[in-house]
Amino acid sequence: IRCRRMWRCRDIALSAKIDKPDGVYAGIAEHGGTTYPAAVHCGPNSTFGETARTFEVHLVGFNGDLYDQPLAVDLLAHIRKTTRFSDPDELKAQLHRDIADVRQIAQEFGSQNANGREWARMGANKKE
Repeated sequence: IRCRRMWRCRDIALSAKIDKPDGVYAGIAEHGGTTYPAAVHCGPNSTFGETARTFEVHLVGFNGDLYDQPLAVDLLAHIRKTTRFSDPDELKAQLHRDIADVRQIAQEFGSQNANGREWARMGANKKE
């Protein structure tokens, strides 16, 4: 799976049509009873010459194997449009910026959540 080469993430086979525009989103994902901030890419991986629409999820602060595991994902905010980068290093640099945005959005969402979820702090300060 291509995303493992660049970033630890999970490609998800979509069982329903996603009605969001292609792009990168901040979200939350639940796995094994724990909720994590999530960087989500919806759309083709044009940097690698791919044209099929994919849905990739990176759980901020998670270290483990997500393959063949159930994962629930909610999108919170659109961060940017899908972009074709000149090389994988340029893409990786942008992914670091995207993760920083996801952390900030997750902290804001967590601080507004009446339940005071732990996930907002869990991945907020860890460097990837």
